[in-house]
Amino acid sequence: MGYQLEYMINLPPASAREWLLSLDGFWYTPESPDEMPGGEFSWGDQALHAELGPAACRLCVPCIKYSWLIHGHAPSVEWVALFERYLLEALPDVHAVRLDELVRQQWEAWVGLPWEGVPDPVDSLSVWLSSQEFGPEYFRFFPTE
Repeated sequence: MGYQLEYMINLPPASAREWLLSLDGFWYTPESPDEMPGGEFSWGDQALHAELGPAACRLCVPCIKYSWLIHGHAPSVEWVALFERYLLEALPDVHAVRLDELVRQQWEAWVGLPWEGVPDPVDSLSVWLSSQEFGPEYFRFFPTE
């Protein structure tokens, strides 16, 4: 087992929907009015699972394990480099964080809420990550300086 690659992107629902509509895929309607919509998309040869929250979009890449990036798995590292270049071009000046799913789960436990319940999840996550002892290989901030 491994934890998947994720991106937390500072995009409200309408903007996230507009951006993701440019990719192959579809949105699904939640079963409960208390749930936010999600979707399944693809970029390159990878599936992307999107979840919308009130202030951000969580994008998961289920077929790339974060540990593969840490250990230099060439196809995964190459895909991430290309995708992140696309992300920076498609969403200039939008703040985002690439992270390990396990790290996000630890942050959610610390904050006491699921990510979609945090008013500004990207900023909160960024502040928390900066105060932790994780090495830089476990996350990346966007845009980079």
